[in-house]
Amino acid sequence: AFGAVYPKHFQRKQSYVSQGNNTLLFYGELYNELDSLTEVEYTLLMFEKYGVQCLSNLNGPFAFFCWNESAQTLLAATDRLGRFPLFYCLIDETICITSDLHPLFASGLMTPSLAQESVIDFLTIGFPLGEKTMFDGIKRATAGEYLLCSPNGIEKERYWKPEYSNT
Repeated sequence: AFGAVYPKHFQRKQSYVSQGNNTLLFYGELYNELDSLTEVEYTLLMFEKYGVQCLSNLNGPFAFFCWNESAQTLLAATDRLGRFPLFYCLIDETICITSDLHPLFASGLMTPSLAQESVIDFLTIGFPLGEKTMFDGIKRATAGEYLLCSPNGIEKERYWKPEYSNT
């Protein structure tokens, strides 16, 4: 799930914790008051207490995956600014979610094929727009979104929207 080489100030060791039916794999940093808990423990506690509503209260750069054994669901989320990207695709009946595309291509599950429209976006404005990526068949969860994966497929929801002001 996690791979990419991030800038040194973001390089942290990923950690996980299991409790009850949930296992949470966390990468990043939280600026919340953690009350002597680790970031992964705090995130799992908030998730178990408030569900996906906890996401808008997590402050800092992060990405995490939370597997719920009883519901057979995987929640994958990135922070409000999307500093740690989450890429996803569906290959046959296999859902792939990763923060780095290199392992996906190296696995042989998918052969990289450039998406012409995204290449044009990149050459014009410097990045693909919205959920598009540089590769056919691969989408990106944008900032402030989470993915909920189940046997029924992938649902994408926005949990945070920036508020604009004219003042």
